[in-house]
Amino acid sequence: MKIDELFKNIKLKNQKDKKKVLFAHTFGIYEPCYIHDRLLAYSLYKKGFNIFGTFCDGLQTIECNIYGGIWGGKENFNNNCQNCQKKSFNLWNFLDENNILTYSKYISEKEVSDINETITNIKNEQEWTSYTFDNAPLGKWATDILKNMNMASDYTQIENYNKLGIIHLKNLLLSYKASSNIIHALKPDRIISNDSFYGMWAMWEHLAKKKKIPFYSSWTATTKGRWSYSYNQSCCSLDFSKPWKEYSKIPLSINETKRIHKWLEDRIKGGNLIIDTASLSSFKEKHFDLSKIDPKKPIALLCSNVSWDLAALNKEIFTNGMMDWVLKTIEWFKNNPQFQLIIKPHPGEVHPQIPRTEESVEYVIQKHYKDLPKNVFILPADVSLTVYDLFKTIKVGLIYTTSVGLEMAASNIPVITAAKSHYRGFGFTKDPSSINDYYLLLEKNLTNKNNYDERALDLAYKFIKFNFFHYYTNIEIFTFNYRQTPEIKINNLKELEKKFENFNYIVNCISNAKPILDETTWPKES
Repeated sequence: MKIDELFKNIKLKNQKDKKKVLFAHTFGIYEPCYIHDRLLAYSLYKKGFNIFGTFCDGLQTIECNIYGGIWGGKENFNNNCQNCQKKSFNLWNFLDENNILTYSKYISEKEVSDINETITNIKNEQEWTSYTFDNAPLGKWATDILKNMNMASDYTQIENYNKLGIIHLKNLLLSYKASSNIIHALKPDRIISNDSFYGMWAMWEHLAKKKKIPFYSSWTATTKGRWSYSYNQSCCSLDFSKPWKEYSKIPLSINETKRIHKWLEDRIKGGNLIIDTASLSSFKEKHFDLSKIDPKKPIALLCSNVSWDLAALNKEIFTNGMMDWVLKTIEWFKNNPQFQLIIKPHPGEVHPQIPRTEESVEYVIQKHYKDLPKNVFILPADVSLTVYDLFKTIKVGLIYTTSVGLEMAASNIPVITAAKSHYRGFGFTKDPSSINDYYLLLEKNLTNKNNYDERALDLAYKFIKFNFFHYYTNIEIFTFNYRQTPEIKINNLKELEKKFENFNYIVNCISNAKPILDETTWPKES
């Protein structure tokens, strides 16, 4: 059954003296988000809330946080903008028309004029990248959007980056003002948003916290049919710090351990990944001769992220970003020829289901090194090897933030984290705080004869269980895969209240203004 059929005769009427839930601009162009947000809104209505939906109705121009650059921008932007508006309106057409709040109705001509004047007075890169308004880092948000839209971690390599950055800043200012005015007029009791890492949704988190309104963000997990949620922060931050102290004390049962073993085995085959970057897919066709590597010399495996993705942005600790970390690591191995380094770029750089990354790890390395040191080997992003094929040959894994570090740790491989990965500091990785500490850990782990750590292995298994079976919640209401039509598992909306314990846990958290995770509560295993 399609979602529109479920809502065919549904028109929600406002309930007297009930609290208000406001949905920020959703990512309704993506069908799973469209379905999810409709079902969540309806479930909250049945809990006694009045539902309001808001969206940008063309207030932003040139490109925005949804369409821009490689992702449907440039000559395609205007048509895509119209499509986004249509999707947003259709998503909320089961609400009373007065409950659909469009941005342009909540910003005055004077406010638009003032913003235009502000933008005109910005003269250089430093001004727009560091621009703040109402304590919101709009300039930083603009740079992150620019990187993501153009798939480049170094935004200065993007054509017309200053012009585009200022356009994004202007659009953020317009959206921020409209959003602020909507909150002031409506006075919502809850705000629900798409994941709030990027500016178009980060502003809703910022405003909600400022007004002390409970804020919830949500996004699809990396595996089919699962969803992630968070309270007062980006759900993609994967912050498990509050429950970990108690959760990590709970021993794993034999069946739980077997389930994690099975998960690790399935991961090698692509598991239930929405976009399979793990298995030996058909696009991975370039050969690499492993006989070039000396089996007598200790080997480190560096696994990079896709540099422009939120998992890698703003995660630096002791380097100037992921690419700088890669180059500094190469330089250390150049000076330590008794060791070897294999660099495996993320397959997402060349995955056929998403645009190709121009600023690839290999491209950046080739810009800095005419000839690589003889003990350093870079694999093509589409090499006909999986990362798992290399596990048995290495002494240590070097990770920025990619989840491969979890799988390494669960395979009893020491893992050194070089950035703010979501599993850093949970007891099963080596976590340097300076470049010198990083180099010392490199040498230590490459020379150690026995790296087995039973406690670290146990914690890595528990973290995988929490991450993929609790936090990534199987909501069960519908299944989905990338670029495929979702399959809805219910025949009528009444089923939402009677089944789906995991989904209703989230609904109840929002209803009661409670965190999704805290020191003693979290979603059940699913």
